[in-house]
Amino acid sequence: MSATCFMVERVMDCWLEGGGERVGAMVWGRHEFDEHDPDPRPLPHLQVMTPAGLVCLDCPESDPPYGKWQRQGSPPNVTVFPSLNVNEGNPGAWHGWLQNGVLTP
Repeated sequence: MSATCFMVERVMDCWLEGGGERVGAMVWGRHEFDEHDPDPRPLPHLQVMTPAGLVCLDCPESDPPYGKWQRQGSPPNVTVFPSLNVNEGNPGAWHGWLQNGVLTP
């Protein structure tokens, strides 16, 4: 099932009250830089809630080769490539696309 993205003001707004994710929530966030990021993009970073968790679109991927997503458009109408592969190999993993502000498996 696809989800249309929308902006929220705080990272904590990416979760439902009482538990669960607000899939499609996008937020500008600040966090520590990744050790695998020799050339970090300026903060704040755009993050999106997927069915498998929050992903920083301006950070390197969590697995080698630690590539970065290319991002186009203005939030929440963002397209990124390559595809998002979240928590690969773990229960609850999700693989899909973010195109024109829509998350699609």
